[in-house]
Amino acid sequence: MYYAELCRYASRYLSDKQIVEDIVQSFFIAVWEKDGLTINRDNFLPYAYRSVYNRCLNYYKAELSKESFLASLVEEWNGQAEEENDFRYKQEVREALRKLPPKCKQVFLLKCIKGLKYKEIAEVSGISVNTVKYHLEQFEGISAALEGYTKNCVISFLDLYQKVKKNFPEAKMVSKEQRKYLGQRMTRIATEHKMILRPCGEGTELAAFGADCNGCMTQQIYENAIHMSLDMPKKQSLRKECACYLGNDIGAYNSCPHMCKYCYANYDEKSVRLNRINHNPKSAFLIGDDMPNDKVHKAVQKSWINGQISLNEFLI
Repeated sequence: MYYAELCRYASRYLSDKQIVEDIVQSFFIAVWEKDGLTINRDNFLPYAYRSVYNRCLNYYKAELSKESFLASLVEEWNGQAEEENDFRYKQEVREALRKLPPKCKQVFLLKCIKGLKYKEIAEVSGISVNTVKYHLEQFEGISAALEGYTKNCVISFLDLYQKVKKNFPEAKMVSKEQRKYLGQRMTRIATEHKMILRPCGEGTELAAFGADCNGCMTQQIYENAIHMSLDMPKKQSLRKECACYLGNDIGAYNSCPHMCKYCYANYDEKSVRLNRINHNPKSAFLIGDDMPNDKVHKAVQKSWINGQISLNEFLI
């Protein structure tokens, strides 16, 4: 029972089935050989998760010292690009990856191919994630890779909601001086790569540096996306800090297994595990099934498209 569960858990970090099984087996051998270890049914799984997690990170630490490992990540990334039908896109993807500095390339591949969080990447690669310089270097690398694929870049600074404080007690607010310093330089980097920087819920303090603080999902942006003009009714923003026209959450709280510490969508890991156990792929709901006393309301759908072609995209 525990073996299969721990293999599924390790598979979140490692894609090679054989390596996953070796890591889980080595964990059980270590438990068997460890004298004086006091565990019971209640505390075994948390202990096992943490031990397997550390073993997965240690695997990456060892592999990153080998040139062949980074080459295999590049090969895997190129393999994903090869699945695209657009030849020009494939060439551009390869060229963008080639241009990235070595450290940026390493972070990019561990994030996109292996799905590691930035804190995990920092731990296995020895890169500090706490410096302003680090964030600017990563932003430069990502912007360079995405140039030509998007015109917009949305940023936001950490907000210390109560759930964030609970899950991430070591987190600190970004000071006004730091926000301005980062915002000014990120705006310049975005502009150099033909993008508009749009702060999310950050007020207008970065407008002085050229950032667009009018919202990241405005009527004009919607019209540009569908190439049609809209007759949109007046609507009050969901939050005073948000200038976007619409804002709807998709999904459910306490359902994401990644457990990013800065995310306010999860209360705690126990709730997430329980919800994921209740997930039914055949249900219309993300978590569980409909109950006898549930009431389902039919949402009224009304088009705001007025039939006119939008000229906004030709004016920017």
